[in-house]
This record gives sequence, structure tokens and C-alpha cells, in this order.
Amino acid sequence: MEHAAGYYVSKKLEGDDLGLKQIKVKGGIEEEEGEPLSPMAQMFQEPESNVYIILSVGFKSPIDPFSFKTNLLHTLLKHPRFSSVQVADEKNGGELKWVQTKVELDNHVIVVAMDEGDHMEPKAADKFVEDYISNLTKTNLSMSNNSNNNIPMWDCHILNLKTSDEAKSHVVMRVHHSLGDGTSLMSLLLSFSRKLSDPLSFPTFPAPTKKPIPSRTSTLFGVCIKIWSIFLLFWNTLVDILMCLATMYFLKDTQTPLKAPSSAVAFTSRRIVRRTFSLADVKLVKNATNTAVDEMKKKKSKADWGNKIGYVLFPFTIALKENPLDHIREVKAKMDRKKASLEANFRLLMATVFVRFYRTKLATFPPTTIWFSNVAGPQDKITLFGNQLVYVAPSLYGQPVALTIHIVSYAEDILMVLSVDEKIIPDPYQLCDDLEDSLKLLKKSVTT
Repeated sequence: MEHAAGYYVSKKLEGDDLGLKQIKVKGGIEEEEGEPLSPMAQMFQEPESNVYIILSVGFKSPIDPFSFKTNLLHTLLKHPRFSSVQVADEKNGGELKWVQTKVELDNHVIVVAMDEGDHMEPKAADKFVEDYISNLTKTNLSMSNNSNNNIPMWDCHILNLKTSDEAKSHVVMRVHHSLGDGTSLMSLLLSFSRKLSDPLSFPTFPAPTKKPIPSRTSTLFGVCIKIWSIFLLFWNTLVDILMCLATMYFLKDTQTPLKAPSSAVAFTSRRIVRRTFSLADVKLVKNATNTAVDEMKKKKSKADWGNKIGYVLFPFTIALKENPLDHIREVKAKMDRKKASLEANFRLLMATVFVRFYRTKLATFPPTTIWFSNVAGPQDKITLFGNQLVYVAPSLYGQPVALTIHIVSYAEDILMVLSVDEKIIPDPYQLCDDLEDSLKLLKKSVTT
């Protein structure tokens, strides 16, 4: 059935691309030959920020490799980033440029032999998939910066193996971060997907909450509020910029068991583990504390492609509180203040300017303890090439921190994915248990 469904999709794509939406790149979907890498893409070429996105997707049914490759040919390879290499322009000081090339799918799609897969216990299969991903983080894709290497920097690994989460196959996709950021890649993935309940419809996303339109009536009170808001934005941005600069040069995080001793952690392998939570439980805590979980989700639109990464430094306090919900309220207060700041915009500007012209600390990631990121997923169960998705788990390796936490929503679930250096965090499963216990404690506080 999966092969038949994949064949139908591939034939459909030959006629009308199955409604594939274009994702805008500089110069349109057909980018110019020899377009230079963006400053952020160049930053991901630096040794201590040579970061890879590694995406694991579980499917309800086994995958037919021939069908899968056929569908990739008519979807993923239509995007210029996945059919281009990075070549040094010797006439322009060795500047890297995107150059289109012919893609041989056999160089990118690896089918893992699973002779014993049908007889493997689900828990053993879980460990096999996890170990396989961990082994991938020990290797890098060849930088395609010379004419002898014309292989774009991505690959897919197919494992037809039944695991304890009801998935009967897994695709592990590895993409160098210079090709695009997580939001771009998630948008691209979902543009190939369809609703499980309606195979001809795109996935749906929650519409952002509409804020009430302020009255046009000008009052002294309204003018004062506007002036105060502008002052707060200016002040918060100034403070955040100073803190950002201080962190880059001399201010350090408190040394804890979670903090890497140096940026050399960027060169170590990672153990990537995941845990699934109920979206309803998270919303229960959210509603009780009036926080902003829904703001993770934005209505799907044609997204600009690239690495438009602006981030903020977020302080966490280690403390015990009598009421666990006080932790959430404290974090929310800090979140509200960060929203009234242009720190993320400043960080993106610094990376863009200083990567291009000055190779200084301002063009690198700050030495923090944890990276945290979230991306919204579809409200519905979806299919990709006719095969239902069980989970979508994005993560990273090559980052200069020992712990990275990704949160992604999918239908009625929220998936938490941890990427850890096992020398610093030897038991990531215990950390997952602790975080799960924290959610249970928060839920108990709300219900009682």
C-alpha cells in the first residue's frame, strides 16, 4: 500500500507538483548561479559553529526506498538549496557561492540493512535507532568548497524498523545548517505533507490570537502609554545589548553540571533522546498561569528561506519555591520583558555585519549553558508521500553547548528532544524523567 501510495504521489507530482508552494529565496525560486552565501550561512562554516540539523521522522508503515527516492526527486530536489554546492570563488577572495549541480540520489539516500529488524524487540529497536543517530553525530558531511566535491550537504537514512512508539520505519535527515534554519526546513517538509483525514489538503495551523484594534480616539492617557512603551522598548534593548556584549567578552554562566567547560564541546558527538507529552497538559498549566504557549504557533504562510536567526539570552534562576507555579510566573515576567526589546533583531544584525566584515567574537554564538528552540507543527495528523507520520523530532549537533532542547508540537502531542554531550550529561533519560516530573508537579499544582 505504501509503495502504491508513493507511486500515486510521484505521478501526481509530475503533472502539477502536488500544489508545492514556493519558498522565497533571493532572486526567486530559481536563484542566480553563483549567489554568495548569506552572512549567517557563512557563520555556520566556522569551526566552533559547524552545526548540523538532524531530523528524525517516524512513519506508521514501512518505507519503499524506490518510491521514497522518486518522491524526493519531484519535491526536495526542486528546491535550489538541495541541488547546489558551496564553491569558493577564487576571483573574489575565496568567497563561497551557491552553484547548481546534478544530484545523484544514491549519494544522499542511505537504506540501512535491517535483516534482523522483524525479530528485534521494540525496546531494542528504540536503542538501535538512537545509537544510529548518535553515530551520525560523530561524522560530518564534506564541505563542498572545491570543484572536486559536487555533493550537496545533506543526506537521508532509511531504517525500516518497528519501535515502541508504533513507528514501523524511520527517516533520519541530516542537513548542514548553512542550507537553512529550522523554520525554513520545517516549512519545506510540511509543504510536501497532507492531512491524514483529507489527502488533498495541506496541514492546518492554529491562527494567531487576534489582538483588539486600539481606538483611534487620541487621549492624553493613550499618548502617555505609547510614549512609555517606546521608552521601555529603548531601555530594555539598551540593557539587553550591554548584557549581550558582556556575555560575549567576560560575563560567564555559573558553572553547573549542565555547563560545558569550554567551547570545544562543539566537536563532540551527541546522544539525542526524545519524550512525548500531552499538549492538553501543557495548555492546562498555560491557562492557569496566563502564559503564551499559543504564541509558538503561527499561521502557515510562504516563508522566506535562509538562516534568519535572531535569539535572546534568557536567564534561569536555580531555586526552590513553595509553589511550583511561581517558577512559571517568574519566567513569564522575564518573557514579557524580552518581548519589549529588540535584542533578537540586534543579534541578527551583529551576526550579519560582523561575519561579513569583521571576524570577531561578535560574529559567534555566546558561551551559554543551554540552547532552547521551539517550532510549531500542524494541528492534524499528516502524511508524507502517502505514509502517516508518527512523530517529528528535530535536533542539532556541532553546537558549542552540552545541552540543547527542542520543542515541537504535532497534533495533540508536544515532543521534547534533547541533544546532549554524554561526557557532561551521562544520563539524558534521567533528565527527561526530571522534566516530565516537573510537568506533572505543575499539573498537580494547577488541579489542586
